[in-house]
Amino acid sequence: MVQRNFLLPCLFAVTVLSTGTSARDCYTNGYGGSSWLEVKTPQQLHQFEGCTTIIGTLKIVHSWTGPFFLPGVKNITGMLGAIGAVSSIELPDLEYAEEVLLLEQYPVKRLLLPRLKHVEKLYMYQRKGFSFDLGALESAGEIRMDGPWSNVSFPSLEKTEGRLSFETQWSGNRTPYRDTAPVDIELPVLRQVGELILAGDITSLSIPSLEVVGNGGLTVEAQQATLPVLSLPSLKGLDTLLSIRGYITSIDLGPLETTKAARYIHTYIPVEVHSELYEAGNINMGGELKTLNFTRLLDADSMAIRSNIPTECSDHVVWTYRYLHRPQEAGFCDEQSLIRAGRNSWADLNSPTPSSEPTPTPTPDWYTRPSSRPFPSPSPSPRPGLGSGAEVVIVAVFGVIFSLSIISFCMSRAKRMELPEEFEEETRHPLSKAEMEAADEEEVDRLFHGEVEDDYFDAPPPYAKHVRG
Repeated sequence: MVQRNFLLPCLFAVTVLSTGTSARDCYTNGYGGSSWLEVKTPQQLHQFEGCTTIIGTLKIVHSWTGPFFLPGVKNITGMLGAIGAVSSIELPDLEYAEEVLLLEQYPVKRLLLPRLKHVEKLYMYQRKGFSFDLGALESAGEIRMDGPWSNVSFPSLEKTEGRLSFETQWSGNRTPYRDTAPVDIELPVLRQVGELILAGDITSLSIPSLEVVGNGGLTVEAQQATLPVLSLPSLKGLDTLLSIRGYITSIDLGPLETTKAARYIHTYIPVEVHSELYEAGNINMGGELKTLNFTRLLDADSMAIRSNIPTECSDHVVWTYRYLHRPQEAGFCDEQSLIRAGRNSWADLNSPTPSSEPTPTPTPDWYTRPSSRPFPSPSPSPRPGLGSGAEVVIVAVFGVIFSLSIISFCMSRAKRMELPEEFEEETRHPLSKAEMEAADEEEVDRLFHGEVEDDYFDAPPPYAKHVRG
């Protein structure tokens, strides 16, 4: 009997505990399938008592008055939205929702989802005075917010697959709010986002852990209020766009080293820009550029910089601008920056590329760059002495004398070649008197004896053989 009395309370406790902790799926239409449920009165929420998952959409309509409170529900597979005069929406146990939608024309004072960890779509467009608690939200597919709020904080948000935006007073708004308010934005653990847009009267911005921005790019517009510092100390990946505009005094782009994202920076007050980037896409900056400190920049697809004030430039900014705009100088930089960067070695590159074909122009020295026009012929320098007429006469006289000398030499050579052999005999060794008399007697004997040949008169004298030996 004692044992029976002991077991009955235990069995009751186990039964109650198992009933209270069991999961229960509830349908918005009551019988199955996903559909809309227009929640008009608090009494309609009794059907969800004990439900952990609601399959379908909850739509709070105009006839609802007062706060909306639904405990115990952890998952909503559809949308949670309000188009009525609801003062607050609170689901203290909700962990997952497909979509949360709050429109501007239906003001809500508070949205309290303190345990929500993931939402596919979160759209909050509310007026001044709105507040929300999404402290446990870790990830989202897309978050869009708009309103003149004083604080935007997601202390646990780490990743957004798509867009994360807060766009009060954004220049793209068709009908911006008339009542603006300075806003503090805190995203302390956000590491990855598909697109990030922050625009409004931003007075402080904290995104210290942001590492990767996807295809949508990063846009920050600080309107009216001054944003002291925009710091991205962990940024490592940026794919398409970086656009920063407005009243900002300091921009630190962190350890980002290489990106082909287009960079647009335009500020209305003096700004200092710091970056470790060494390879960039299109760089377009303008406005009040006080300092451009790109300590490692080596290359960019293009660079357009227009500053309303002299800018202190790092050497790499000057060198890269000179290379991209050769032979132009980085005129937006102050004088000290240009001196520190050294001489512009591209200043004489305004000539076209020399042709590979040979040209009749003289070849310049090794240290001289080819000019775009032929080298001029040197003009003769005046020499002291006679005038040009006297020089012509002197040259003519020397010419005549030289010609006569040549003619005289040729005639003398010709006469020498035509001298008779007798003269040649005389110029050689002379015969003695006895030899000449013997030769004459021999010649007389030959004449008297008829020993005269036909070619006698053409033959040389008999004594010639002695001479010729």
